[in-house]
Amino acid sequence: MDENLKPLTPEQVAEFLQITPRGVRDMLRAQEIKGVKIGREWRILQGDLEAFLKELREKTFPGEEEAAG
Repeated sequence: MDENLKPLTPEQVAEFLQITPRGVRDMLRAQEIKGVKIGREWRILQGDLEAFLKELREKTFPGEEEAAG
């Protein structure tokens, strides 16, 4: 399976980001991070988590990529 398609639970994402699972679910409901709801359970694709972190980094450190190149 493509690693970008690996589904992660809010608990797994929370552990990785060092925040609470509730914080992850709040971010999902606010559409700050992409996810899918299967029944009553949220899943975040690993590729979507990586894209979220990349976008957050670019907002936090604008122009960093251009300076490095």
